[in-house]
Amino acid sequence: MPAVAHQLHRVLRTLHRPHTLPLCPQVQQLNDSLDLAAKRFASEIANNKTARGQINELRRERKRFKQLMAQYKSRMSNVERQVQQVVGDSQGWLEERQEYVTRIEDLQNQVSTNLKSADFAPCAGPDGSECNYDRAMTHRYLLMPAR
Repeated sequence: MPAVAHQLHRVLRTLHRPHTLPLCPQVQQLNDSLDLAAKRFASEIANNKTARGQINELRRERKRFKQLMAQYKSRMSNVERQVQQVVGDSQGWLEERQEYVTRIEDLQNQVSTNLKSADFAPCAGPDGSECNYDRAMTHRYLLMPAR
């Protein structure tokens, strides 16, 4: 260390000599530039530290987002499978219902055809009046034995 101090002392003595006086403003300007560069460097280091913190935070957010996205994709596929199952079941039930509706219509047509072709004797109501055709058909339908 004493050697460095000795060199610094020699440099400072040479700066104050008369022939080095024009160099003093240049040295001062270089010192000012060095100070300005050091300040800029320090501020860039601080900005980089802040940016690194933000980048790390964004990485954590991205990781969490990917986890959540995977969970929701899994849930979505489960829901889609359930929806397809329900749609398939309802299609089956709709087809079965249509079969029953067709059978009911066929049976109703058979009954109306059989009732219209049957010979009815005029029936008398409790008050002695004649029954109308619809009432007779209903009466006949109720008295028909089950097949």
